Amino acid sequence: MSFVRLICFCILFINGSSAYAEGGIPISKIFDQFVISSAAASKCIKPEEKALTDFLANFQMITTYTHQHIAKKYPSFTKDKIADVIKKEVIQLLKKFFC
Repeated sequence: MSFVRLICFCILFINGSSAYAEGGIPISKIFDQFVISSAAASKCIKPEEKALTDFLANFQMITTYTHQHIAKKYPSFTKDKIADVIKKEVIQLLKKFFC
């Protein structure tokens, strides 16, 4: 198992266990963990190309699901508004954990 996957797994396991017990992990929580994992991994390691490609593909999928979730929850939001909400969440997480 690559180091990036190990980091992702540990963070999702630790932070997701209580959410899972309540009926599943919300997509927003998974998205947050991908952002944190990505930032941590970029500061700590240089992943193998395949591991990075796999991680980025999964991250893109989670970002798409997050976008769809926000669109469903707030149907009046435009695509630009949703992108802005996601961007602000990323900035907030990075400030909280890394700045």
